Amino acid sequence: MFILSNKIKLKDIKIKKEYLNLVPRMKKDDDNAFDQSIKDNGVREPLTLNQNLVLLDGHSRYTKAKKYGYESVPYKIKSFDDILLEKKYVIECNIERRHLTNYQKVELGITLLKVEEELARRRKKQGLKQYKKEHQEPEEKGKSIEIVAKKVGLSSTTMMRGKVVMEKAPEHLKERLRNGKVSINSIYNVITRKERNLPKTELPNGSWSVVMIDLPIKFNDEGVRGSSSNNYETMTIQECKDGMINGKDIRNLFSPDCIIFAWFQASTIFYAKDIFESWGFEPVTNKIWDKDIARTGTWQDNRHEHLVMARKGNMPIPAERLQSIIKTRPETHIHSKKPIIFYQMIEKMYPSRKYLDLFSRYKHNENWTCFGNQFQEGEEKRENVRVVDIQTLHSK
Repeated sequence: MFILSNKIKLKDIKIKKEYLNLVPRMKKDDDNAFDQSIKDNGVREPLTLNQNLVLLDGHSRYTKAKKYGYESVPYKIKSFDDILLEKKYVIECNIERRHLTNYQKVELGITLLKVEEELARRRKKQGLKQYKKEHQEPEEKGKSIEIVAKKVGLSSTTMMRGKVVMEKAPEHLKERLRNGKVSINSIYNVITRKERNLPKTELPNGSWSVVMIDLPIKFNDEGVRGSSSNNYETMTIQECKDGMINGKDIRNLFSPDCIIFAWFQASTIFYAKDIFESWGFEPVTNKIWDKDIARTGTWQDNRHEHLVMARKGNMPIPAERLQSIIKTRPETHIHSKKPIIFYQMIEKMYPSRKYLDLFSRYKHNENWTCFGNQFQEGEEKRENVRVVDIQTLHSK
């Protein structure tokens, strides 16, 4: 219960480091506004202390009061006969703060979860009804993680993913989360991608003379929304050059006479030549996909991708000369999914062949052999797909 009082001298208030460390750092703008309020108006809301004058709630007010030389502040006493219940109270006071990011809620929530689990063990040992009667603790039904998630205002899934991030993410990514720069889901995908691993699908047997490939190149953009790493397992440039997929050499899939159509982003196009040459291919030209809509990018809002053509052996020039720039919006919001128009284009340029699609998202028709960890059969039957008239691609 609370015992109200008037004011207490700051020098008489005791600070417990464990409780101080539970206080989330304010964002700069919030802290500046709070600082100005204390400077102009003093401390109006009472600090909460326990019976031993240990500060439970109001650490930010206490700090600002010291900064501006206040000798005393209003306070109230809240007594606990169980240190765990006291700690639970401190955590829940901080959870109520409006300036918390989702990750800060997770950090407090996980600490609260440990308290709840210990309380649950005590209740089980002592007997639920007797424990609650002695400590006047309200009954809460459900699993501990669900109870805590509800208290911090998150879903249980977000809480569980946040817990994994707390355990495995490097500190620089956690700091970005605390500042609200990235989402928990983004960082979760980054740190668990090795566990998800590259596709277990076996590379197909055989060789092909016409190949489309969408290499899952690793960008230097960990945790950025739209990052490739957030959507699938990626490969470094050196791994792309080595061409080893699930222990097999990608180069064995290419016929002696072969043409490759390979996708590169604006920031990875510079590596195309090195990759192709390591596979024994010579780059010859490229097409541009103008998406007609700005997408993600670090240096700029990219709205295009390169489709680089490279050949080896005596692969002939295309049967038909088509335009170098293709303007069409993505058909779906699924990361890296390419429009059907490009498969139609390749079949027009090199007709009546068997085609291989590496790191594929869907199968255009039965002429295409597909490989990819997120490939789905039957995508060629999708409805309401926006397809550009292939005739518009001819050079004039």
